[in-house]
Amino acid sequence: DYAGLRIGIGRDPGGARQIAGYVLSSFKADEQLLVEKVLQTAAEQVECWLASGVGPAMNKFNGVVKV
Repeated sequence: DYAGLRIGIGRDPGGARQIAGYVLSSFKADEQLLVEKVLQTAAEQVECWLASGVGPAMNKFNGVVKV
């Protein structure tokens, strides 16, 4: 039993089920700001996790990151 931090991939416009190309492709220019925000939020969540525990970190950070 261990806790882990997962970062979702979102959905390709159109909701195609073949996601390998979507996941393995480079980030588009308009996605760069979101990627930076997601990584910053993940780092803050890990800090909260270490300081306060998994439960408080999940309550504070789980959900969609908005730019």
